[in-house]
Amino acid sequence: MPFQDGIFTSAITSTLGEPAVMMVNFRARGRVVGTMHLGMISQMITNGQIRCRIDPSKVRTGAVADYSHEDKTIYGTKAEGFYAEDKAMFVHECTHAMFHVLGFARAVTMKVLDDEIAAYLAGAIYVVASGVTPFYRDKNAPDATAFTISSGHITVGPTNTTQTNAGSPINFSDTELRPLIAAIQASRFYRNWNNTEVYRWP
Repeated sequence: MPFQDGIFTSAITSTLGEPAVMMVNFRARGRVVGTMHLGMISQMITNGQIRCRIDPSKVRTGAVADYSHEDKTIYGTKAEGFYAEDKAMFVHECTHAMFHVLGFARAVTMKVLDDEIAAYLAGAIYVVASGVTPFYRDKNAPDATAFTISSGHITVGPTNTTQTNAGSPINFSDTELRPLIAAIQASRFYRNWNNTEVYRWP
């Protein structure tokens, strides 16, 4: 494994092992994302079933990382993840990978919109739970909007205290998700938001 890929792989698995990820447990638009799902992805990365590669040519301009269903690979633009916003995108892309992996028994069919809603919420919950105040250049972008929505559901405890909402997942209502839906629909990244994708593993 190239050196930079190894650092990138470690940055993602380290992020998935942080206490803040224990708060990622929610339902939105009929989809469920939980800490155990992200733990599964971390293990699959460690086992080499999902790869992590530095290759800016495979990442959309302006993005930190992208998951490729075809390659079963998370591609990144830089190896390290120092900032909460960067780590949130690691969680975001691992959520996409999770839905792909869930297609191992039978195909998972979902709208691109719903896939992105879940991924943005997962990343945002991670940031809120980490207790970091993020800097978003565009306050109307999907990541900033998801952070605002998620902030109303999480109370950050004392520093270095592991929290979990495993017993009571957050339920995001369709009404409170409207701003996030609008932000995704307005984003230049998601002109295909209304497409239906079929995920199968492998």
